[in-house]
Amino acid sequence: MPEFRPLLETDFELIYPIEQAAHQEPWSQANLISCFGPRYLNGLMLMNCHPVGFYISDLVAGDSSLMNLCVHPEYQGKGLGRALLQAYLAQSKAQGAEVDG
Repeated sequence: MPEFRPLLETDFELIYPIEQAAHQEPWSQANLISCFGPRYLNGLMLMNCHPVGFYISDLVAGDSSLMNLCVHPEYQGKGLGRALLQAYLAQSKAQGAEVDG
């Protein structure tokens, strides 16, 4: 069962290999690093204490935008992307993002 925790800038070396493995055109190191700070809501997904996925989003004026959701290819096809998306939605709501619906 996956565990989630906030993604910290110090986790960069954990997530960059996931980004490179999961995308044909991965974000650059500079782009990934630029997505940390007070306006960002980022999360890390762990399986057995091992990082396997992450999301990067922001929250500005009650509006949250998911910018990147990534699961390592070895863990894809197991519903972990859905779990990661649900964690993002829960964190966004907890931080005050408005929900349309």
